[in-house]
This record gives sequence, structure tokens and C-alpha cells, in this order.
Amino acid sequence: MLAFTLTPYFTVKPAYAQRYSDDTFNGGGTATVADEIIEFDSYTVLEDCHVSSGDMPSYGDLSEERDNTCSPVAGANICGYYDRWKTNLLPDFTPGANMGTGYCYFNLSGQTPVQNCIGTLYNYMGTNVGGDGTTLTGFKNGL
Repeated sequence: MLAFTLTPYFTVKPAYAQRYSDDTFNGGGTATVADEIIEFDSYTVLEDCHVSSGDMPSYGDLSEERDNTCSPVAGANICGYYDRWKTNLLPDFTPGANMGTGYCYFNLSGQTPVQNCIGTLYNYMGTNVGGDGTTLTGFKNGL
């Protein structure tokens, strides 16, 4: 009787999901600065936007119980931005006010609706589940 032992000629690595976190903001990953030059022949400006500090929300996570909250905070800023037109993305919350011909977002990080939104997105995005930070898929699905 013959006995065989098969040795594979290759190994299969499991799928790897990139996680987004930054040790500068509560541990987990590392920050990298990079420049990229994108060459093009022409471009069309569809909308000329000039963003100043009051033209977008600027929320932050005030919880001491959560780490790697960059992605949930970014999601909360998106919700706050669009709450201007689609009210109640952040329930019982007014993100800003009309100022002359423009709109000014208030910095309301300490408000309960903002912190609740960040906490909810933290869970929906699976932040720190299976590794530090949030995967791109987790961000999209959670948002």
C-alpha cells in the first residue's frame, strides 16, 4: 500500500479588507501624507463652489468610550450637511441657519442628536469589529 502526502505549490491568503483609523486620533492605524499629480487634457466645471468654515458641518466625537471614530464622525457630518434639505436625518435637530444669501452650519458637536448619530453610525459601520477602524464597505453600508 502506498501513502502520499501532498504539498501545495501555492498558498491562498484570505481576503483582506483595508481598515481606516489613525493612531493620532485614538489608536489603531498610521497616517500617511502623499501627493499625486493627475494629468488631463481638459475639464468642465459643473459648479463653482467656495467652501468656508461655515459652509459645512464640523462635528467631532466627544465620547471617551469609543476609539477610531473618524468614519462615524465623517458620516455624521454628511448627515448634518444633508439635514438642511432632508430634515430629520438627525432627529429634532437644526444644523444651521440662512445667513444673507448663504447658509451657515453651526458647530454643534456637543448636541445630543449629533452624538447619537455618531454612536449609531459607529455600530452600523462595524467600527473596531474584527480590527481597528472602519472598512470602506462598513462605511458605505453603515451610512
